[in-house]
This record gives sequence, structure tokens and C-alpha cells, in this order.
Amino acid sequence: MKKIWGRKVLGFAVGVCLLLTMICQNVAFVSAEPEEKTVVVNFEESLNETMSKTIEILNLFDISEIVVDSGKVSYSREGDKVTVTVSEGVYRVGPHTQNVTLTIEDDKGIFDEKTSYNVDGYEGILTKIDSGYDEAKGLYWVKYQGSVTKENCKFYQYTVTIKYTENVRPEVYLTEPKRGMITNGKINVQGYVRDENIGDELKLFFSFDSYDESMTGNLLNENSIISDGTWQEISGTIDLSPFNLKDGDHDFYFWAVDKRGVRSVGEIIRFTLDTVPPEAPVLTPDKTESTNQSVVVSVYYPPDAVGREIKINDGPWMPITDITKNDQIIMDENGKIEARAIDEAGNISEVAELEIKNIDKIPPTAPTINTSADETTEQPIKATIVPGVDNESGVDRTEYCLRGASTKDWEKYDEGTEITITALGETEICARTIDNAGNISAETVKKVTIKKKEDSGGNNGGSGGTGGNSGNNGGSGGTGGSGSSGGSGSNSGGGNNDGNGNDGKKDDEILQPEPNIPGAGGSPVDLSVFISADKSKYEEGEVITFNITYKNKTNVQANNVIVKAGIPANTTVEDIAGGTQNGNDIEWKIESLKANSSGKIQYKVKVNLLEVPEISSSATASITASGTLINKDDDESRTIFLLYSNRFGENFHGKYITGYEDNTFRPLNNITRAEVATIMTNILGLKQEVAGGKTYTDLSKSHWAYNNIIAVTEKGLFTGYEDGSFRPDNFITRAEFATVLANYLGLKNVEHDELNFADIENHWAKNFIEEIYRVRLIEGYLENGLRLFKPDNYITRSEAVTIINKMLFRGPLEGAKVPFTDVEEGYWAYGHILESSIDHYYVRNKDQSETIVNKKQ
Repeated sequence: MKKIWGRKVLGFAVGVCLLLTMICQNVAFVSAEPEEKTVVVNFEESLNETMSKTIEILNLFDISEIVVDSGKVSYSREGDKVTVTVSEGVYRVGPHTQNVTLTIEDDKGIFDEKTSYNVDGYEGILTKIDSGYDEAKGLYWVKYQGSVTKENCKFYQYTVTIKYTENVRPEVYLTEPKRGMITNGKINVQGYVRDENIGDELKLFFSFDSYDESMTGNLLNENSIISDGTWQEISGTIDLSPFNLKDGDHDFYFWAVDKRGVRSVGEIIRFTLDTVPPEAPVLTPDKTESTNQSVVVSVYYPPDAVGREIKINDGPWMPITDITKNDQIIMDENGKIEARAIDEAGNISEVAELEIKNIDKIPPTAPTINTSADETTEQPIKATIVPGVDNESGVDRTEYCLRGASTKDWEKYDEGTEITITALGETEICARTIDNAGNISAETVKKVTIKKKEDSGGNNGGSGGTGGNSGNNGGSGGTGGSGSSGGSGSNSGGGNNDGNGNDGKKDDEILQPEPNIPGAGGSPVDLSVFISADKSKYEEGEVITFNITYKNKTNVQANNVIVKAGIPANTTVEDIAGGTQNGNDIEWKIESLKANSSGKIQYKVKVNLLEVPEISSSATASITASGTLINKDDDESRTIFLLYSNRFGENFHGKYITGYEDNTFRPLNNITRAEVATIMTNILGLKQEVAGGKTYTDLSKSHWAYNNIIAVTEKGLFTGYEDGSFRPDNFITRAEFATVLANYLGLKNVEHDELNFADIENHWAKNFIEEIYRVRLIEGYLENGLRLFKPDNYITRSEAVTIINKMLFRGPLEGAKVPFTDVEEGYWAYGHILESSIDHYYVRNKDQSETIVNKKQ
């Protein structure tokens, strides 16, 4: 039996199917050969040794085997038509009879009725069937017909079996792009294609937004794929720019076509084209003034940022989560921070830049003390001070104090003025220079001495006369001095003994004329003091740095000024800053504070080991002076902070805000006055049953927040508007929100010496805004080098809970999912929204964020 083999995989055993499984995402692909089919071609018995026959096999892909029962076989094909040729087969020998017709012509026309036939071995008798005359030829003709037989003929008969495979439709499966993907201009194609017809040639095509079977489409790659019968990887990148697609949703169609033009079932993937970059992040430092502390920079990314990157100085771009968990960068040194946002489509925002230039940890040089003399005898010594030099943040002030024979607590030195030392004995003049960042120079000390005269002075003057009507004059002063005359007698007694050698002065003091001090005669004095801490949360063992600023706001000098600051409970003094500790207070005595002058004090305490997990603490500073004090609301100041320990395990925070009925939070929505009132009611734990003494013209008892609004009104957090309305459904402004928080914290409506925001100078709420800035609840916006508060802008729900969490020393929370469908993980306020909206047990992290823990039962 003769065979012709096509492209058949010989390695497959009969009856065994080789399964090739590829794992692609969650799909298991199984490779299999197409089914092999058979067709039989019969060649009828014939005297021809070589024969050909053409048949049509519809949808033919390949002939794998062709077999003839004898002889040789070959084939050729054109499309579905196959021509089979056979030859040299086995034959049989036997007689062959066939009908023949014989025509004979002559010019006589005499023909027999029968005639003999013997041609090529065929013999027989033929019978006349017709005759006639052909006038054209001029000949007679006769036609005979009959059967003739040839003995010993060779007869050939063939049966051909063809095994073949049909053309199978190719298949495609895409793993990229993902359904619902967002792109800014390119589609990465990855996936698999399979054609069970091994050796088939495949091309890949795609189109956008329309498809039909007659469409040619766009070619993914120029090179064809030669099928090996398995799932084969495909990949390519499509640049969308030539297709002029607009931003929005589009359909991506993808299919494969084999060499016969049969195409696969197409993949259809909906995607979104987005070429608009996100907004640039906002970089906000917690300090813009000169400081010797680290600067904490908060990075606010836009809501659509899925990639949030940061670059510090010349370092590489990296995800901000590689540096910090709460989007705050701690800068210990001056440097440059850059931030950029990347949206889901891959668009990159403009780069936000912030140059930190205000960190100065280098103290100024020590000041120089110049004196009129190092030593005198009963003569005043005058001193002047040349301030130290600071090439970083610049010199803020120089201070001096006196120790020894003359004493004076540290006070500001006004350059060019003279310090007069009058007391007998040795006096140390001490001076230090403080820069704008709070760094203190090394202390310069110079000792001066005023000696007492060594002679005895003049003799006593003569005694006063004895009592009488007029008394006698005292004698003249003795030599060596200018003793004064004795006092005159008076009606009631003798003269005074005034004539000692020191002109009536004490032996150990040189007196100077008292200056005419403004305010000493009883003019009222207006002072102010403010205290702030360098952070809002402190773990046990950490150092708290307090800054006190004080000022004489009047045009007269204040005398005997005392600045006092409390030492918070659970802390120990670290740096008394030249003051004197008196129990739980530190006092700084300032002999005189010139008109309209101010000063700063920076002292430090350390947090002790705590006996409970958390303590809400505060520190208070006050200022007093001799005489009458006026406008005393700002003579005392308080700041707040949290002390905490992680030694006690988990702690608990309750939620204070809920979402909407559709399970959304709506983070970008502006928050209403009624919603804020409800939050504050929850924080204060107020009962919703209220007396209702206060009413508003536009608030009915049917309003959903009626009880909450009345409750916080009675607590003094809200007051309403001058027309008697509350406007519960109005969005609350940033200024109104600041006022509510200030009222909650008990902060005073006092004017600050300097404003930290450039846009609130004439605003009704500027005092409250500055107060909540002082206690580190807000930071504002930095635009064109100016810090702005935007007091009349509305505040979003995300911003509101973030600020309230700061006020409550809470969050951001990590380790759980928000209970809302519209807040995606990675959103800048995700942790604060989570903190405010679920009850949770937590531990505090080193960066002061919180991690949720499961409460042990």
C-alpha cells in the first residue's frame, strides 16, 4: 500500500490526546488538533493504466495522508479542489467487448449486409445499418455497427483514500487591555491566539467604535504568526493619535484572520480615552517663618491621582508612600520638594515645587560687650553691646542680663543704648544673640567692678544745736569730703545729723537720678501674650518646645513685667530659658519693657511616662506689669496638645459622622451648617432633647437637624445671623467653620500682633482664624509666595473632617476600608474619612497616624 504523508505530527500516539494547558489569568487553555476526516475516491475499472480525477473538499486546510490500493498516487490542489492521479496499478487479464461503428466509402456502391472487423486485436461481425451517396465527394458510403471483442486485455481499477483536516476558525483571548481601562494615548495589547491548523498563517487586526465581517481593519503587526496548534502569545502597542479619537468612551475590536481569510470571533473591549492631566499637587509647609525645627510639608494630591510621586532635592521620583504614610514630608534641612500626580490614564500633572529656605539650625555668633572701664572707684560703668552676626535667618534680637552686685533678668537690648552699672562690687554683664529661627548664640560674659573709696570720707559735721526756738547750724563737713551742714534746729528739737562724708549717701551705693519714666505716674499699660507649641501630639519621652511672644502695645514703658508660663502636668522642665521655676510655673522678670516693643521666649519640657494611654493637655502663659493694666483679654493665652503612650495597647475612638442613604460620603461636596452642627453635637455627646429657648426665624422643628442646631447654639458654638436666621442648609464658609472650632476650644476673640494670612486683614473672623492657626488646626494655601486662608470660600466634607480630626488629635486611620462606595483608597483624605466614620480600636504609629486593631474579646 502506497502512502503520501502531509504535515502530520508523528509524535502523537494513537488514541492519546496531548493537552497543553496554559494558565493566563484565570483561564485554562487546552490545545488540541482539529479532527482528521477521510474521503474515498473510486476509479472505475478501465483499460487506462494512468487515470486522474478532480474532487472538491469544502473548507479544506491540509491533506495529511493519501493512499491508493495499488500502484502509485499523487495529487495537486487549488483551493478546495484536489486532482488525484493514479498509475501502475495491479491489473486483471480478460476479454473486452465494445461496440464499434465502421463507415466504408467507394465509387461503386456495392456493399455486403455484413462485414468482418479486426482492428487492434478486436474482432467481430458488423451489420449494415445505413448507406447512401455523398454528392460532394461523389462517393457511395455504407455504415456498419456491432460488438467486437479483444482477448487478453489488461483492466485497471483504483481506490484512493484521502485523510485531511478542515480549516478551523482561529481564536483570540486578550489579557490587555482590561475592560474599562483608562488611557491617555496608547493601548498595550497582550493575550493569546490559537489556530488548531498547525502551520496556518495568522494576522491580527483591530478597529475602533465599529466592526463588521467585511471590514479589513488595521494590522497590529506586520509579521504573521505561524500556528503551532497551541495558544501562542501575542503583544503589540497601538498609538491612538492617528485615529483622531476624542476624549471619552470607545470600543476596541480585535480579531485574527488565517491565510484563507477566515476570521475569529472578535474581542470587544470598552475603554476610556483621557488626555487631560490631573491638577498639580499642593505643597503646604507647617512653618513659613524662620525656624530651627523641622518643617512638615503636607502634600495634597487631586482626587483622580492614582500615582502620587515625590522628589526631594536631586533624588529620584518615588511614590510618596515609600516615604510617609500620611502625605507629610518632614524636612530636617533646607531643600527642594517636588510633587506630581499621575491619573489612571497615565497623564502626569504639572510639577508642584516648594523650596524650603526657612530652616536655620546654626546659632549666631556671640555678641561683643564694650565697657567704659573694667574697674572704677565709685564711678558708674557704662556698657554697650554689639550684636552677634547671623548669616542664615538673620538676627532677631540681642538680650542681656546682670548678675552679681547689679541684677537684671534677661531682657531685650536695643542696639546703641547704654547700660549703666552703679552698684559697688563685681557685676557680670551677660549677653546673647537670638536669630529669627530661635537659635541662641553662645553667651558672652564680661565682669566689671566698682570699688569703694578707701579713705574715711569727711569728718562728721558738727552736731546740731540743742532744741530751741531756732537750733544751731551744724558744723561744717570734715576734710576729705564735702560734708553738708548740720540741720537747723526746729521748734521741737535739735538739728539733723546730715553731715557725713558721703554727702548723705549710703556707703555702699552710688545713686543716680531717677529717670522720668513714662507710665510710672500711673498711665495705663496694654500688654499681650501668646503661646504656641511646635507640634500637636507628643509621645512620652518627647520634648515639647513652647514659644511665647509678648508685647507692650502702648506708647508708655511698662515696668516690672512678669511673663509666667505653666509647666503642664506629666512633664518635666528641660530648658527654663533664663527664667525662674516657682512650683509648677516658670517666671521671667523684665525690669522694663519699652513702649511698643516685644520679645520672645522659647522654653522646653519633656513628656514623662504616662499612667494612661492619652491625655489632652494644655499650657498657659500670662503677662503682668506694675500699674494699671487695660484690655486684659490677651494678657493670658492657652495652647492645646495631646500626650500619648503606646505602652497600654489599643485605645478607642467613636465615629462622629455618617454618610448618605445611598451609602456615599460625597467627599467633594461642600458641607452645610446643619451638618457641622450635627458633627459638633456628636463630638460633645449632647442629648438631642433640648430646652429650645433659642429659636431662629428660618428653622422649624421639622428640620432634620433642629435639635442639633439648638443644642450647639445653647453651648455657644453657633450664634446665627443678625437677621435672626440660621440658614441650616447653606454651605458653611471657612471663616464660620473656624469660628465654630474656636468656640469649641474656648479660644478668645483677641487681636494678634501679626497676621499669618494675607487675605484676612479686614475680615470679621480674623481673630478666630489666627487663633486656630496658632493651635495648629489649619495651614491655609500658599499662592505666589503668600499664605491665604480664603475665609469666604466654602469647605468640603473631606476638608472638614480632616480639620476636626486635628482638633480632636485623631487620625488618619489605617488598616480598614471606608464604609462608602465613593471614596477610593488612595484619595488624599481617605484616612481622615475612615477615622471619622467608624467606631474603632487603634494604636498610634510613630508618624502619629493610627492603625486599627481588632479588640480582643
